[in-house]
Amino acid sequence: GNWATPFIEGAVNLAGGNDGLKVGSEGNYAYVIRSGGSTNFATIDIATPGNPFLAGQAALPNNLQNIAISVPYAYITSTNNSQEAEIINIASAALPAQVGSYDAPGSASAEGVFLEGQTLYFTRRTSSQNEFFIINVTDPTSPVLLGSLNLPTDSSEIVALGIHAYIATSSNTQELLVVNVSNPSSPSVVASLNLP
Repeated sequence: GNWATPFIEGAVNLAGGNDGLKVGSEGNYAYVIRSGGSTNFATIDIATPGNPFLAGQAALPNNLQNIAISVPYAYITSTNNSQEAEIINIASAALPAQVGSYDAPGSASAEGVFLEGQTLYFTRRTSSQNEFFIINVTDPTSPVLLGSLNLPTDSSEIVALGIHAYIATSSNTQELLVVNVSNPSSPSVVASLNLP
């Protein structure tokens, strides 16, 4: 309750030695993906912050990279070459289950992910194929490609606001890319920022 004196109020120890990698939350739950292990997706009940507890978990078949939440679904990027984007039904905290996925051309690992309404944005490592994707997830069991774009470098995180997507990259001259997504079928880089 006081920014000047933060303290740990509660914690959850998940079985195994795999690190927590990313976290998303909505309502009374936090959703944690892990760097590997037999159960790499966990639902944590945080209704009482001082006493969080494991509410459910799943063993997803890939190395997970990032997560976005919009109940009743979690949207996850992974290193899987045939399921770069995965959609997980989290309506039941105890029994999260994959219901859909999107296979992007090529074999680059997916990284950043962001959801706005029924539109999913994700990025992946640089390759001979496109690295930025705009997906319609109105039907989570059957995601549909709206558009994609070739990026000049690896990308890690993405945020979409209005008609622009903002992408953090590994470039030493374009750490931030700004992509116009007003026409999802034809996104384009309109600006970049070079940080010292």
